[in-house]
This record gives sequence, C-alpha cells and structure tokens, in this order.
Amino acid sequence: MMRVVQKEDDFYSFKVVNIRGKLVSLDKYRGSVSLVVNVASECGYTDSHYKALQKLQRELGPYHFNVLAFPCNQFDQQEPNTNKEIETFARKTYQVTFPMFSKVAVKGTGAHPAFKYLTGEFNHLVAATLLSPALTQLAIPIVLTTLLS
Repeated sequence: MMRVVQKEDDFYSFKVVNIRGKLVSLDKYRGSVSLVVNVASECGYTDSHYKALQKLQRELGPYHFNVLAFPCNQFDQQEPNTNKEIETFARKTYQVTFPMFSKVAVKGTGAHPAFKYLTGEFNHLVAATLLSPALTQLAIPIVLTTLLS
C-alpha cells in the first residue's frame, strides 16, 4: 500500500494514488457530490454493491456526481487482491466507470489521511466494507436530496 502523508484543509485538498499507481489530486472532484466508499472483491455484498455503485455513477454522473472507490482489506480480509487484480475484476465483472484508487486502510492508526480527515470531520465511524444494506437502499434518495438542495 502506498501512503501520502499530508495535512489538508478539506477532503478535496488531498492527493491520493489511483488504482494504476498515479498520484492524483481530489481537487478535480471539487464542486461535485462525491460518494466516498471502501470496496472489496470478496465480500458477501460485493455483487449488489458494485452494481448499485455503478448505477449511481451512470445515472447521476452527468449531474456532477462521482463514486470514489477505495479498496480496503481491513474487514475480514475481503480484499486480498493487488490493485491490478482489483481493477481488472471491477472493470470486467461490473464495467465500472467510476474512479478507483489504490488499496488503503480506512480506520485505525494506519488509515489513509483522507479517511482520517473524513472520520474526524464528520465524527463518522468506518464500520464495514462497502455500504450496509440499509445505506444501499437509502443512497439514491440521500444523493438526490443533496443534489436538489
């Protein structure tokens, strides 16, 4: 896993490594609604979550919305694959078009700084890989409410 240590003012000020190993600034997503999610290839919800995330990206992408997917192996080791294997799996199996980033830790002392920022800023605990079933059902209304407000 590659980590970039930095102190930033907001989430979009961070630089992260994409799934292909290139350092990119999250600033390119500033002004858009971003659904930041950790993903895993071997989770019981992988199929339904990747499908739901791709549907959100496909339907809401034209309205300045992005799924930002960060693979993570912290939850029952459900993402043991390399970045290349993860990308191949997601693109071939689910035809994902949303941005994917390098595998990161999302909680604990080794968490990526962007996730430390998010969990600190929003006092939110990262509790499970991908979205919970309840959040999957609520994701579209939450995003639409955000887009329409």
